[in-house]
Amino acid sequence: MDYLVLKGKYGLLGRDFLTWLYYRVLTTDGRLAEMDSATEIFFDDVVGVLGEGDQPAASTFRGDPASMDDELKTALRSGKKITRAKLHILRPEGDCTFQLDTDDWVVRGLRFSSSPDLEGGDEALLLDRMARLEGVEEVLEPLFRAYLEMRMDESAYNKVGQEIAQWLAS
Repeated sequence: MDYLVLKGKYGLLGRDFLTWLYYRVLTTDGRLAEMDSATEIFFDDVVGVLGEGDQPAASTFRGDPASMDDELKTALRSGKKITRAKLHILRPEGDCTFQLDTDDWVVRGLRFSSSPDLEGGDEALLLDRMARLEGVEEVLEPLFRAYLEMRMDESAYNKVGQEIAQWLAS
């Protein structure tokens, strides 16, 4: 299938996912039931939103996450959806940050908090990096699965939609 067809078909799903995730992260202080109790996830200092239509308006919010919450809520209230965000994951194995772009379903700028001193040289370093990448997948996959399950259940989707609408109105 053509890439642009796939992008058009699933792009909106990604925007809804990030918007849903933003709501969940803010209302649970980053401790989501789909993750183990020692893991936290936060939206960091960059969030991009996009409106709908033929020539949608786009905005990017940068800075302290707490200071951009009101402006971001206003953008969401106007019908915009989150298209990309810098996420910060805190895990016992180590922290990481990355930008998730759901229009293209791409992870960009993945950075880990520190690299341990490993014996074994480059091979050990590569294996450690691969394990950390798997850790990111271990966090994102159950979150996306939970979103899809909610999205496929019409009553659950309507309930979450009402919760988000109430949250945005407050």
